[in-house]
Amino acid sequence: MTLTPAPRPAPWYWLCQLVGWGAVVLLNISFSLAGSPELRNPLILIWLWGGLTSVVLSHGWRRYLHAHRVFVHGNALPYGRLVTGAVMLAAAQVGLVYCAFLAWPNYPRPGNLAWLPGAAAFWLFMFMGWTVVYGAAMAMRHAKRAEIEKLQLQVQVKDAELRALQSQVNPHFFFNSLNSIRALMYQDVPAAAQVVDRLAEMMRYNLQMGHADTVTLERELGAVRSYLAVEKVRFEERMVVVEQIDPSLNGMAVPALAIQTLVENAVKYGVEMRAQGCEIRISAQRKGDYVCVAVANQGVLQSAGSSTQIGLENTSKRLELLFDGKASLSVVQDQGWVVATIRLPEETR
Repeated sequence: MTLTPAPRPAPWYWLCQLVGWGAVVLLNISFSLAGSPELRNPLILIWLWGGLTSVVLSHGWRRYLHAHRVFVHGNALPYGRLVTGAVMLAAAQVGLVYCAFLAWPNYPRPGNLAWLPGAAAFWLFMFMGWTVVYGAAMAMRHAKRAEIEKLQLQVQVKDAELRALQSQVNPHFFFNSLNSIRALMYQDVPAAAQVVDRLAEMMRYNLQMGHADTVTLERELGAVRSYLAVEKVRFEERMVVVEQIDPSLNGMAVPALAIQTLVENAVKYGVEMRAQGCEIRISAQRKGDYVCVAVANQGVLQSAGSSTQIGLENTSKRLELLFDGKASLSVVQDQGWVVATIRLPEETR
């Protein structure tokens, strides 16, 4: 069998070791205080020795459990081996503590072994309890890790779906933009050049930030404005954009391309579907300990089967991973408006 070296213990492990075995030492010392004064100090030192040996033995037991992959997720628990190990630890601990009694000068020696069953049962209970608690902690750790890996896999799947969708949507947007620029060149060449610059800025941002975790709100909004400037040429007066951005939030961290995804949805399912025109509102405001970034457009909420759900679900999963469950995405319909809101903890990048 190939043995697996134990990973370096986390700080919480040593804290639990000291607190747990320290409580056992204090329990034994409390019983010792009821004895005669001349035996009190030796007993206190002996129980401190017992606490130290308990830490050493249990830590060695941990290394054995990791080396033999006892608590690896999916492996059946070897109950016989666990019980045998706890018995051996208890026997070793009884021997070490008894040696401390023998090594202390002038300490009364017990005349018989009547104390042995009680001592063995006590330490067996302690090491069995330690094994159960440590196994439960490992099970919780593996479950959490498995959940994180599951979420990461889901995000990778959604990313693949989103990239497949973008491979269809981006050429559509790109060719529409080229047609708009071509028409504009016959009317206003400088304006056409500005649109080309905005298109280049947006495409460059998408290429650079497509795999980034977070960017500043200011940089994300810069790409959004470039995108809207290009679309403005196509939709002209049919598209009205209103911004309400708190300037103090420009440096906060937001998921890359998250706001742009919401704005693209607002254009696709708002402006494109309303011949009479559509207003898009983009806002970023503090609300308590959080920041809410909202994109609202006139229109109706699309069904769950529409392609916009891929981008929204992907953004929601990214928020959950990047901000450890402290961020969220909600999409609601309210009195003729579709409002997509990202709720984020305020963090600077």
